[in-house]
Amino acid sequence: MKRFWMYGVVPFLLAGCGLQEEAESHTAVSEERALAQTPLIPKLFSYETTSGATAYAVELPQGEGRASRLARLNGCTEANARRLFRIYADPITLLRDSPWQDQLNDPSTLVLSCPDTTASGARVFVESLTLGSSYLEYSQGSGTDAGQPSSFLVIPNRCGELIFHFQVPQRAAQQETSREPPPATGERIYLSCKRDRPVEYSGWELNTAYTRSLDRYVYVLTRGASTVLLDAVDGLTVTDLQWDEAKRVEVQDRLRALFMIPDSVPSGWTGELKYQDVAGRPLFDFCVDHCGTDFKPAHKKVVDGAISCLQGELGAGESCTYATPFTYEERQQLDGTIRRDAQLSTGALVFPACGGATETWQKHLGFTHGTSTAASWLGAMKAAYGTGTPPSSSSPALALPCIQEQTTCRIDLSQLILDEIDLSKLELSSELERAIRTRQCPSGPEALEVVIGPGAVLRDTPFRVDASTLPSSLKTLRIGGEAGARSVLLVAEPRCGTGAGVCTAAVPAIQVEGDLEVELRYLDMRPIPPTTPVASRPALARVAVRARGGTGQKLMLRLRDADIGDATRAYPFYAGVDIAGGSLALYNSDVLAFTSAVEAEQGTVSIVSWPQTGQLKLVSLAHANPSSGILIDLDGRSLSGTVDRFRALTLKPGTQTFIGGATLQGPVGILWSGIPQPGGEDALWSKRTTFSKGLPSTSTLFRTEATMLRVRSAGRLVFDAASVSNFAYVVRCPAQASGEQALVQFVVPQPMTDIRYPKASPGACQLEAPWMGTP
Repeated sequence: MKRFWMYGVVPFLLAGCGLQEEAESHTAVSEERALAQTPLIPKLFSYETTSGATAYAVELPQGEGRASRLARLNGCTEANARRLFRIYADPITLLRDSPWQDQLNDPSTLVLSCPDTTASGARVFVESLTLGSSYLEYSQGSGTDAGQPSSFLVIPNRCGELIFHFQVPQRAAQQETSREPPPATGERIYLSCKRDRPVEYSGWELNTAYTRSLDRYVYVLTRGASTVLLDAVDGLTVTDLQWDEAKRVEVQDRLRALFMIPDSVPSGWTGELKYQDVAGRPLFDFCVDHCGTDFKPAHKKVVDGAISCLQGELGAGESCTYATPFTYEERQQLDGTIRRDAQLSTGALVFPACGGATETWQKHLGFTHGTSTAASWLGAMKAAYGTGTPPSSSSPALALPCIQEQTTCRIDLSQLILDEIDLSKLELSSELERAIRTRQCPSGPEALEVVIGPGAVLRDTPFRVDASTLPSSLKTLRIGGEAGARSVLLVAEPRCGTGAGVCTAAVPAIQVEGDLEVELRYLDMRPIPPTTPVASRPALARVAVRARGGTGQKLMLRLRDADIGDATRAYPFYAGVDIAGGSLALYNSDVLAFTSAVEAEQGTVSIVSWPQTGQLKLVSLAHANPSSGILIDLDGRSLSGTVDRFRALTLKPGTQTFIGGATLQGPVGILWSGIPQPGGEDALWSKRTTFSKGLPSTSTLFRTEATMLRVRSAGRLVFDAASVSNFAYVVRCPAQASGEQALVQFVVPQPMTDIRYPKASPGACQLEAPWMGTP
């Protein structure tokens, strides 16, 4: 099976259309190809439709001696239009202010649509040289008049977004004539794109406004729907700057540089702000270059039509006198992220998470991290789960966008590979290097997004994420689909040994190594049952995800809306998630496996279902037909009588765990072999969690061994409002304590049903569960 890769210029078209041998035969560049290589720069326009909606059009230069063409972009959003023509920084001009204002409905105006509506049978011809073009048959209205030659859109192959929009690779693969030269007759309509990178423009705009009710000037920073008002910059009020032209230009230039505003986006005058535009909003004292420890910002607000200080009293020179500095707090979120905010009299001020960016709002507004005693990680998770969201004031929150976004590289595999996407053949470091080399991504990326597309497979070796092979600048990796467009990853049986023999140990599907933040999101990982069952095996010889942190133990593995295992349970993974030396956050993500669903060592573990209790499931022995006949390992040895091999959650030394609203199913709900936390803090805290054996009540499997909590070592384990059913035991502990005993607490009694030995808990544990009776 060939693999066709597509990056910027068109090696993908050489391989994808079988034209490599023809490339060498070209000795001259045609006039049309030379024209296509000329830097023709398109220009975007916007206009208002009769219904009041905003629509877009594009001016397409046709080269020297030919008049430009206008094209309506039907159904295209601004984001669509900018992406198609790679116009990320240039402003969009109003059509009514251009020479094209009366040409929108002219018969000569082209019509391009989002999504593309070109006829499926339209012919396509692909030039073989990497700087060539593709020719797509184009008709408008009822089609080409009989006897008239066809028109062709000439699309430079370097304009990858246009190439994919018009589905050129897919069309070429279906047409044998795509290798032939295009017809010599017929009008040529040249499309073009800029060479901009999408990271060149941060999206910020800087303008000046006047508030008549306050007789005051302010800078207005806008990005999308967010607006920030600056009252002063580096100790100079914006009002005073209006009377010092040289200083005003200098300050504006420094602000524009900080917010990465290009010359193509001018700063100007936005007119007057009404009183209601500023009332209740903070007017910030902003620093650009003078952000040292002695920076004492004079942030202000409007109260009863007058200026006052956000903190302290208004002093001479509009300074603010206050004793304590402005501070912000960090609040743990249920999905494993951190929220940073400050509670002001105007409402909550929420600072963005911008990766490792050094230019932060905290720095430029003079906020420091609060010195109050911070809650432990577990305490913060409890607080977050108790409220669902951080505490908020009665006033609305002001959420600030990043000053400078994390430098991100986005690789969409569905647009790079024409045939089957096999992650086992994908070397992440090579693809990132290729993307940077072909200008698809900026150099020194801090984050990498790998979009799988609708579906992919993993047929052999693991998909490896190794921090040691990636740029040192890279801190964050996101893999999977997108909101509203989940990806499915089908995982096949691995091959082991030189003869591609049967594996007798589970092989990872995704393997993570090193201190990175890795997020699997909007992803479904499902096993592929082998066409020929391997020695009647009940499970795929795979660990779905195995992660090992580096020496700094700063690995963060996050599963967000990412499910592991097939809901039909026809052929499960042998094991689900196995992590050591880092933190694990499962958020609304199911893990179904044959033996251990989730196993963790040396790190924090959060397992949260939100907002609906029971939305997240960890399941062991997730087989469609559980019976004694399937209880074998990958080496063919019997697992009958070894109940501890089938556990929903395995917690080893060095773990601290929070479980909220989840469902755990398996012959063993939790296997605990950790160690006590310093200061006697809880090692495990569970809230509103449901535990069950996960087998029909009539099943005889592990009838006398199934245990909700299997304790092997000391630690303080707390279960708040736990629902337990269909086990032989609720808690089982070591027969004798060799040292400190485990303390197991059940608080807020919940009904326990179908428990074989409801009052028996043999072994050395301290059990606080009065309604269960004395052990």
